[in-house]
Amino acid sequence: MIEQINIPNIVLEDALACADFFNNWHSNLPGGFMRRDCPKYEGFIDSPSPDRNGKTLRQFWKDVDDALTNSGVNLTKVEKLVTKLELGGWLDLNEYDALYLELHRLTAPAFITLQQQGYTRSSLIG
Repeated sequence: MIEQINIPNIVLEDALACADFFNNWHSNLPGGFMRRDCPKYEGFIDSPSPDRNGKTLRQFWKDVDDALTNSGVNLTKVEKLVTKLELGGWLDLNEYDALYLELHRLTAPAFITLQQQGYTRSSLIG
């Protein structure tokens, strides 16, 4: 039986609660800074980690992509939202908050799926 995991409603309604709950989840999504920056460190993305169920970053990111795709989410759309969010210094606070909530509402089902597969919340947001 798959464990029922819920995300509190306030997390998907309030940008501060969302940021607190999801932290750096977006960094592990397509277009996220972890995917952009980590490959620069040779061997780092291919080293297994107990924080990721013994998987490498490369395997973990594939699991993330698979969970997104299986949730009906377009990876290109996620990448565009993440890029806009991470480069969003030009957005006013209301635009930034709306974008942050949109991204996390879109990807929340995949986040839940990954937890059901055994990933901890901390491994997903770190």
